[in-house]
Amino acid sequence: MSHFTVLVIGPDPETQLAPFQENNMGECPPEYMEFEETTEDYRKDFAENNEGHETYADYMVYHHGYQMCADGKKIGYWGNPNQKWDWYKLGGRWTGYFKLKPDANSEFAIKGSAGLMTSSAKDGYADTALKKDIDVAGMIEIARGNAKERYEKVEALFPDGIPKIELTWATICDKEGEYKDMEWDARKNLYHSQESIKIWKKIKHAKADEFNNSSSDGRSFYMWLDQDDYQCTKEEYIQSAGDSALSSYAILKDGKWYERGEMGWWGMASNEKDKDVWDKEFAKLIDELPDNTLFSLYDCHI
Repeated sequence: MSHFTVLVIGPDPETQLAPFQENNMGECPPEYMEFEETTEDYRKDFAENNEGHETYADYMVYHHGYQMCADGKKIGYWGNPNQKWDWYKLGGRWTGYFKLKPDANSEFAIKGSAGLMTSSAKDGYADTALKKDIDVAGMIEIARGNAKERYEKVEALFPDGIPKIELTWATICDKEGEYKDMEWDARKNLYHSQESIKIWKKIKHAKADEFNNSSSDGRSFYMWLDQDDYQCTKEEYIQSAGDSALSSYAILKDGKWYERGEMGWWGMASNEKDKDVWDKEFAKLIDELPDNTLFSLYDCHI
């Protein structure tokens, strides 16, 4: 399951989030749900072993967790066709997302709650703030500085140059590309069979092991390094980090949900827009908003 960021633009952010709740625990308000008839057919199983149930509907409800529609004719389940989250928290894993200007309006600058194993937001940072109170230039400067530090750590691991990948994960997963008909496991095997990937994994794991007991942060940095992220020059990497300093995975504005892709199990996304394209669209939207617009950053889970 996955966590991702959503920037809610405007007042009453949680009212805006409400129509996108998944009905995972049967708690989604009924006005957002529709009945979806199941396409699964267990009639053969029912005929061979009905477990004492007189009707196929009873069998489906009892053994497979389905429901009967109010019309008494269809078998399926109630769900939200617009579902995007099953849980959220203001800030969460990204608490302290916005760097504030020194004279920020404290009435609107709100800190959310920290996520699991996440430190509380520092002074001068918030998860809800007015656009005019956010130090965007400061956020860009910090993002660029952090990116430079990350890239140079990776450079240090590979004195002869960061290994280049012949087939990136994005290429293999391109729905219109050469590998679009390949099974999921076959795609993963193809990606991980590349020699440059094997070299990368061996070196980063060896480095992570050096931090085994002394620094969980250091170990985590190397363990989660993604080689695809470093298939560019240091200058390009730093520029990209600055461009996306304020970007979130999704935006919720005027009741409409916009996102780079469809968030799914274990952080995998499909139909993703090119990151640079998304960052440019994001920046354009932010630039066009009035200075008194309220921004709220949520950690959403699906």
